[in-house]
Amino acid sequence: ALHIPWWVAEGVAELAAEKYSGSRARQGMTAAVRAWAQTDSLAAWEDMADFRETPASLHGHVYLQGHHFVGYVSERFGRSARNAWVRALASGVPLDEATESSFGVGFEDLNAQWRESLDADE
Repeated sequence: ALHIPWWVAEGVAELAAEKYSGSRARQGMTAAVRAWAQTDSLAAWEDMADFRETPASLHGHVYLQGHHFVGYVSERFGRSARNAWVRALASGVPLDEATESSFGVGFEDLNAQWRESLDADE
């Protein structure tokens, strides 16, 4: 059974597909996620963790919000740390523990820092 949160799996897939989707798609994704942040409409990560349990209304968030977050950790911590995080999650390590061991920060704090980054100018 796959243990990795669905939003992480799709975020990684979307990040990998950037090469083919182009910069316009990335700009659209970033604009959508920032708009959700400004209107307090970001989805809770735990509501998007399991494919079978995620409401259809959040499927767009899984891909766009997941993509943005995975891109954020990739840029902030580098590919090696991101890949260690994904490996840990895929092997069943809980999200907070995997985040702490890979990035040196707990998930709650990292999520708060990511949310703050959405307010910053690009």
